[in-house]
Amino acid sequence: MTSRTRTITAVAALLLLSLLPIPASPQTGAQTTPAASPNTSRVRPCSPEVAALLADGMSRSPTLTRLVAEIEQTDLLVPVEFSSFLPTVGDLRLIGWTSAFRYVRIRLKIPNGRVEMIASLGHELQHAIELAAAFDVRDDAGMGRLYRQIGRHNWGGDRFETRAAQEMGWRVRDELMEHRTPVGLASR
Repeated sequence: MTSRTRTITAVAALLLLSLLPIPASPQTGAQTTPAASPNTSRVRPCSPEVAALLADGMSRSPTLTRLVAEIEQTDLLVPVEFSSFLPTVGDLRLIGWTSAFRYVRIRLKIPNGRVEMIASLGHELQHAIELAAAFDVRDDAGMGRLYRQIGRHNWGGDRFETRAAQEMGWRVRDELMEHRTPVGLASR
């Protein structure tokens, strides 16, 4: 990717993020925690459908809630969107950075089962946390170095995997299965 392409991508990402809604402050004096709402300031659903998926996942998975809360303490801004053009169930990409923030995008493959998408979100949020811990990673080359160090590169191209992300996806899936929505309520 050329410097000009990266600049255009970063500007487009900033414009996209500026269009996303900012969470409203509570009308009462009560304080809410960042993980209590799917409209957190760092993890940003890009559509009402993604917001509903995130809210469902956080209501049923303490692990997913913890991952979102951890991202709230980082320099990352993480828009989450659906895509039908993915070779895997999800991915995370570093799309730009400023002196204050790094912008990463999580995409979840559709169509896919709801449990699979939420588990994939947990998996990708773990990757975001791994990236957040590597303060010096600011581009694709840095991401490659990071994941060669902490993960494995089994699939060729720019795809890497870590054991921690796999385990996080499995843990979220297990929690979702323990807290299934009753069939009668799911159809309403």
